[in-house]
Amino acid sequence: KYNGATWSAVNSLVGPRTWNFVGVGISTSALAAGGNSNPPNTYLATTETWNDTCWSTSPATISPARSGTAGAGTKTSALSWNGYDGSNLNLTQIWNDTSWATSPSTLGGVFREGTGAGTKTAALSIGGKQTSAIGDCFLWNDTSWSSTGSLGTSVHESCSGGTSSLALVMGGNPLTGTCQRFTTSTWAADTSLPAATGGGMGCGDVTTAGGCLISGGRSPAPATLTTALQWNAVIAGETITQS
Repeated sequence: KYNGATWSAVNSLVGPRTWNFVGVGISTSALAAGGNSNPPNTYLATTETWNDTCWSTSPATISPARSGTAGAGTKTSALSWNGYDGSNLNLTQIWNDTSWATSPSTLGGVFREGTGAGTKTAALSIGGKQTSAIGDCFLWNDTSWSSTGSLGTSVHESCSGGTSSLALVMGGNPLTGTCQRFTTSTWAADTSLPAATGGGMGCGDVTTAGGCLISGGRSPAPATLTTALQWNAVIAGETITQS
């Protein structure tokens, strides 16, 4: 758990979970679903919830069992889309704090290893992989998906934070240090990361200084990273008063 300055160990997940699983919420109330237990190489359907003390397994599972899936929302109201169960998927599922339900609405592409930002009712799907990285992005309005501006640099297994109208996507594969900013409908290059980083996790908001966080992942070699980076936003309308 991160308190704004340091990291401290907390109770572990019930089971190991890797490779692009749904991870949403805040430090005191969170949700994890799907992923891969490698080793052994098994796609997961389990859902776990965090209550600020420990993780517990929900009786509800995500179906099909998959990794490479993206998500947005909170512990009680979340969204998951696409993924990989041996083949690339195109589906949308909604979490209501009790169970997962499949939406009739699908995205405009079949892919895995994308990332997301926003909430269950207003989400942004960012990039992903078909046979190679894609730059396609989609907006969710609580009912259906629509295509929006494409990434300048196509990535998968990247980190993200923000909302469906203002977001950052950081790093990704093919290994890159690029940072890209989404504003309403378009993407633009932003200040790059100190080094190329793929995988890892991202969270937080874009408008608060230090509010967006990227942690872990890997860099060329390959080398596993333990570093964490914070986004130093420039706050619009901030003033300095002389005393």
